Amino acid sequence: MLAPPPPVERPTWIVRLSVTTGGASGRDFDFVPGRWRLGRAPHAEGAEQPVAVDDAGMSRDHFVLEVGTAAVVLRDLGSTNGTFVNGQRVTRHILQDGDSLRAGASTFHVRLELRPPA
Repeated sequence: MLAPPPPVERPTWIVRLSVTTGGASGRDFDFVPGRWRLGRAPHAEGAEQPVAVDDAGMSRDHFVLEVGTAAVVLRDLGSTNGTFVNGQRVTRHILQDGDSLRAGASTFHVRLELRPPA
């Protein structure tokens, strides 16, 4: 009798947002697969993990990062000042390595890496 094939392990995204301007300038935020809610005072909602950014220009709940196995999706949460990727206002955007993200007075450099399966 043949043994079942081993499960296929997929690589996972690691996302780094490096703050280049704003109150948190010089800080790096690292994200693994999951849902992350960013803002100046975000609240936890469902499976979203809150991440506070020191920026009075950001809404309390500004945007969500959905880090999956196939892509990293940014979704604006109806923020007052908007969310911009590479200078364009977005409501939903699939992030690419090297993108420039602006929310409030903060600018983030986006770095995406694929971590190989263990």
